[in-house]
Amino acid sequence: MHRLRDEGRTLIVTTQYVNEAEECDAVALISGGRLIALAEPDELRRAAIGGDVIEVETAAAFDPASLARSPLVRSLDQEDSRHVRVVVEDAGTALPEVVEAIRQAGGEVVSASEARPSFDAVFATLVERDRALHDEDASTNPGEAA
Repeated sequence: MHRLRDEGRTLIVTTQYVNEAEECDAVALISGGRLIALAEPDELRRAAIGGDVIEVETAAAFDPASLARSPLVRSLDQEDSRHVRVVVEDAGTALPEVVEAIRQAGGEVVSASEARPSFDAVFATLVERDRALHDEDASTNPGEAA
């Protein structure tokens, strides 16, 4: 695919192997017979997650509540007492600030890196979100549902 694209050819690929779509320049996601997303793979990932993900491991138990006050942080998910997933606008600029915020709060960071959720997870999130929205519209406007 890459060779043909590099030769200037336009390829249209249909696949049920979602991870193959990540190799494309643009991805159209169709669910329930409707186009629910059309964007570059990284844009779809950010739309599904709400930004970039930073995974942090601390040396000891750490309460990430202090991170929630940072304007860079969109959401937090504490996996266990030493691991937290932080969603930010841009991981490249936010990662050093997240590490520093943990240090300022008395934590010691063992590792911190940007995480890229699988494209399977991205697609599942976008499809579930669309179905929930479509189901909600159908229940509030039963005459308009298609």
